[in-house]
Amino acid sequence: MPAKDSVNYLMSHQQLAQWLTCSGTFPVIALALTMIVLREAPHWMIVALTSYSAIILGFLGGVHWGIGLSLQRPSRLVLAVLPALYAWGAFQLVWPWSAWVLALGFVFMLGVDWFDRLHSLEYRKLRLSATSVVVLNLLAAAVFVSPAPLALTTSQTQTESPMQKNVLGTALQLCSSNPRTGFYRNGQCETGPDDRGTHTVCAVVTEQFLDFTLTRGNDLITPRPDYNFPGLNPGDRWCLCALRWQESLLAGVAPPVVLEATDDKTLDYVKRDDLLNHAWPQFTGEK
Repeated sequence: MPAKDSVNYLMSHQQLAQWLTCSGTFPVIALALTMIVLREAPHWMIVALTSYSAIILGFLGGVHWGIGLSLQRPSRLVLAVLPALYAWGAFQLVWPWSAWVLALGFVFMLGVDWFDRLHSLEYRKLRLSATSVVVLNLLAAAVFVSPAPLALTTSQTQTESPMQKNVLGTALQLCSSNPRTGFYRNGQCETGPDDRGTHTVCAVVTEQFLDFTLTRGNDLITPRPDYNFPGLNPGDRWCLCALRWQESLLAGVAPPVVLEATDDKTLDYVKRDDLLNHAWPQFTGEK
């Protein structure tokens, strides 16, 4: 092949590699930016971002597999498998830990490949640019995005919602949408078979109660973004476990109760008179 044709072939080959490398980052960029705009990303979108990132991280080990076979280096074969195992473990974590751990994996593999002189300079430059884009997008999504609240399934909505009543015998009303409360994070203190804590008491939390429940090992003050929990302040309405409210009653620090938004299942654990004596007098609907 003439020298000029060789140069042209090499340039077209590099351009193709650059184009394919950039296109491989598009799903990460598109998903991360969309999630950041939404701020509360649906579960499928988080899975899409983390699963694709995990696949790409595992793919990076394939280069070392080829080198290990061609040069007969067992250490390379081990290194080739580790990214896939690491990515699989990171994918099992809850958001945003999955994004943090995946980003760390990309940085580690970049360091390994950057100082590996068996890789060409062009390959290392491609890895640097692509990895920087992926890591920055993962970190930005981890910082700014929270999981969207889980919604009731269709069967729950059809079978449970019409039956939900409050302790006054009327239709169960909204407890709070800011912060969004409820076991199902739909703003209501309704319960179901999977709600083992019976989060049915719509309470207006007080500083005394928050301090009390903290001493019982239930921290309702510190935000937990991985569980879509913002942290509570005095005056916020929150769906408490019926037995926790009863425990606070015995301790003399029971918070006021919004009766219209307290599920009648609470009466299985708390006396009606105790709830009436702690009724919140200023309930006006959605907060």
